[in-house]
Amino acid sequence: MRVAILADLAQNGRPEGGVQHATVRLVGGLLELGAHVHVIAPHHAGMERHLDDSYGWPVLRLPMRGRGQVLRGFGPWIREVESELRRFAPDVVQGQGLLHNGAAASNWSGCSTIVTAHGDPRADAAWGYPFPLGQTLRPVLHATAMRTIARASAVVNVTQDWRVNMPARPPTLVYIPN
Repeated sequence: MRVAILADLAQNGRPEGGVQHATVRLVGGLLELGAHVHVIAPHHAGMERHLDDSYGWPVLRLPMRGRGQVLRGFGPWIREVESELRRFAPDVVQGQGLLHNGAAASNWSGCSTIVTAHGDPRADAAWGYPFPLGQTLRPVLHATAMRTIARASAVVNVTQDWRVNMPARPPTLVYIPN
């Protein structure tokens, strides 16, 4: 089985926070089961595509230009990821989060797509922008999260109440405890 995983991962090989730790455990488990895993992570420094092996398995770092990503529905990132997915030809694509990684995963039509929701994507992304820009972007982030939910083959939620992490109940929802 060929599995593509889209996730933000620290570049030093040491996961930061629960999502990154969960991603590392997921990749490790899939590799132990004999899956061919292709991990894709965005990076901003240098803006060049490169392989990183600091986790003990390769992470393909693709450039994610920050300017205008949100306002363009993460279109530039989605196109960057789609180019790589065409080369890899996965059987399953999994994206961590409802925004850039989830949007890229759920936009892929070549196989089943799974998106994992954690945190409130609108609040998590908006806090990184100065007021009032963060508040102005909330509707755009909401629309991106809604598209991701609607397009994904399945959405995994890490809390029992979907309302904690999502603006709407996905058609196919699976709860896996955090």
